[in-house]
Amino acid sequence: MDIQLTTQILKEKDVFIAYAPEIDIASCGRNPDEAAKNL
Repeated sequence: MDIQLTTQILKEKDVFIAYAPEIDIASCGRNPDEAAKNL
């Protein structure tokens, strides 16, 4: 089962934040791909 969500990638200082507003969950990483993967 695949679930598709909107993902917003933000940068704050030296960390990237991935945010999924539909489920109000965020994660972070050293680059945009890592942040999205951690989400």
